[in-house]
Amino acid sequence: MSVTISEIIRRSEQGVTRPFLCRSATGSVYFVKGSGVGKGQLRVEWMAGCLARSLGLPIPDFDQVEIPRELIKHSSVAGIADLGTGIAFGSSLIQSAQEIRYLQSQAVDLTTQAKILLFDWWVQNGDRTLTALGGNPNVICTGRKVPQISIIDHHAAFDEELDASALWGSHVFTGGRQLWTPSFIAEMTPRLAATMAQLSGFWSQMPEPWFPNEDPKSDVSALEFTRLHKILNRPFDSPDSFWNGVL
Repeated sequence: MSVTISEIIRRSEQGVTRPFLCRSATGSVYFVKGSGVGKGQLRVEWMAGCLARSLGLPIPDFDQVEIPRELIKHSSVAGIADLGTGIAFGSSLIQSAQEIRYLQSQAVDLTTQAKILLFDWWVQNGDRTLTALGGNPNVICTGRKVPQISIIDHHAAFDEELDASALWGSHVFTGGRQLWTPSFIAEMTPRLAATMAQLSGFWSQMPEPWFPNEDPKSDVSALEFTRLHKILNRPFDSPDSFWNGVL
């Protein structure tokens, strides 16, 4: 059951999709992406988020949120039409969190770096970049000396045209790859398999309006699920290529 939004606070100036900051009827605050980003991005956000959460990665709580038609009709927030009505994707606001800086990123626990790097390689997400020259990390943090991080914004996941060399060269946690030892691979492979086993369940949790023609059982929807499954099955179909960073 989705959370009902009762107030649209403002539109964020951050990120490519510029989500809306909204408050639920229970007082919780979310960054919300609605129909304006497209059904495909809503599906990608949900599926990538579910996979990350299942792996135990640091990700803000997220949920499906309901945007009442009357709320949009009477809102004066600029660009409100991009939010749309119906069921949207909401990611919980983490108070006082800021985008991570390069020096802070180097202080993140190396095991955490290795797991997030693995996740992005697994779901083919090339949109978590940060070097000393800048980037777009899609990582937020609280704290300075020991940053408490959360990964956000997965609209670019499941990219069939991912540039592997660019990912290895500019990922915010590319240094974590040094921990991809045989013991790390032995630990993470069954965890990837256990998470992938839930793929159908995550898919079925999405609302019908998010699917092409609002039909999760259509041929088009089935083809997309097959595409995601193929991407995520790389560690098992081609383990040598996967762990060596080759698409």
